[in-house]
Amino acid sequence: MNSGKLSLENTEKSAKKLIAVVFSVHPDVQTKVYSFVCSSIAQQVQLSSSPMPESAVSLNMTDSQLLQQCRKLLYSVYFLEVGWCPNTKAHTQFELRKQEQLFCDRYDETAIWTAILDPSDRSGVVACMR
Repeated sequence: MNSGKLSLENTEKSAKKLIAVVFSVHPDVQTKVYSFVCSSIAQQVQLSSSPMPESAVSLNMTDSQLLQQCRKLLYSVYFLEVGWCPNTKAHTQFELRKQEQLFCDRYDETAIWTAILDPSDRSGVVACMR
């Protein structure tokens, strides 16, 4: 029985190939795209140490569109799933835009964001952080 080979095969089958987009809507920040592989079975995440060449990437989304997708995801998770209503008087000035289904704050426009996208699924941002 070769459990090492079986484990490697399971890891490869369970590995999800994603892309990580590091961006800001601030014009002085250059957007970078990294390959990103994660495996739930092996409990491993591997992020490329260098960005992908621009010729290998076609995001079809602007940084502003990525920001809106991140805000929608945060709204969906924090507000709809968890039920968290932020304190709008906090220094970050959290804001729920229920009409647009966006979770925003005063630093969104100047922050550096990381958006995780699944190229095999055209639904957009699947995870994000800033």
